[in-house]
Amino acid sequence: MGAYLIYIKLEMKRAMKTLPRFFTGAIVLVFLLGTIAFSASKTMYGNTVVNRITVGVVLPEADKLAEKAVEMLVSMDSVKSLCDFVYMNEKAGREQLKSGVLHALLVVPNGLVRDIITGVNSPITIVLPDQKNIQSMVFKELADSGARTLSVAQASIYAAGDLCIAYQISSEIRHVEDQLNRVYFAYSLPREDYFRDYKVSATEDLSVIQYYAISAAMLCLFFSGIPLAVFCRPDKLVLQQKLKMINIGREKQILAKILAVTVLMAILSFVAAGTLIVLEVISFRPVFIFLVLLVSLVTASIVVAVYSITGNPIVGVMCLFWMTIVMLFLAGGLVPSVFLPESMRGLADFVPVTALIDLLKVFAGVEFSWTPVTRAVLWGTGFYLAAVLIRR
Repeated sequence: MGAYLIYIKLEMKRAMKTLPRFFTGAIVLVFLLGTIAFSASKTMYGNTVVNRITVGVVLPEADKLAEKAVEMLVSMDSVKSLCDFVYMNEKAGREQLKSGVLHALLVVPNGLVRDIITGVNSPITIVLPDQKNIQSMVFKELADSGARTLSVAQASIYAAGDLCIAYQISSEIRHVEDQLNRVYFAYSLPREDYFRDYKVSATEDLSVIQYYAISAAMLCLFFSGIPLAVFCRPDKLVLQQKLKMINIGREKQILAKILAVTVLMAILSFVAAGTLIVLEVISFRPVFIFLVLLVSLVTASIVVAVYSITGNPIVGVMCLFWMTIVMLFLAGGLVPSVFLPESMRGLADFVPVTALIDLLKVFAGVEFSWTPVTRAVLWGTGFYLAAVLIRR
């Protein structure tokens, strides 16, 4: 046992000699992957899902009632949260609609309010561009929804008037219409109260920045194994035989390399986590220490297993690179799983990165669970056994 502890100490010293090169590569990766994560979040969502809709309004001259009616429409929260209304004449409106400045044009007829009161119901003309964009399509849906709501209200008012005539109580028509108008205004004006807001996100419980920051952290850890290619490659056959003579077999040799690489990755992870804590991006929790050590250990097991199985540093680097990309893709780290084909989503459970990402989510405030811990331990053990049994 004493000889093995000395061997582990020597492996640690060898690993520490690679520390400057290891940290240099890690710093470059952090800046590169941080830029990618920030750019991906802006590309994916940006600041808003739909840009504001600019609508031109053509009002009849000297029609104050029509102007008040449009102002009441503009003041509704569901409208003003999306639309900006610009008053203009019809000729200028159609020109700006063709040039793409406007997304829609409303042409209000003369005597709009008077016609509504008398039952003529002159329609407002809505002009959309020939080449419809997302803003025009959204406004069309808003207009169709409002038209259907108004149609139902007006139909019921007309039906109530006809009912009063049928029962020979025509004198009550105005009173019934006033009551129905109050009822429909009470329901339609505060219509936001009838909707529940659900936040739908492709990144589930995480923000886009957190989501891609975790993916970048996984890429950084695995790619940090690239500068360790020489260290992780199998020892020369003569050295292996000598070590075996003092009861340090293949399994102990690989375990020592895993522990040495774990120390390097843990140092890198603690520095990164400590920086985030100092900058108050995250708040310290004791469980972070356990998570950093576990993630570093499992990642080190995978990295050492790749180099041990391939037996060649160059081949190992290529395998580690493509293996990391494929695992992260299948785990939904590059493209959220909801955007992947149904047949590929189930493959996430068969890659170790999924369990590691679940562990890192705790740093973003997700509740700690023992399930990803168990899966990560099993994956780490599996790669260690693969390196021992399949090593060439």
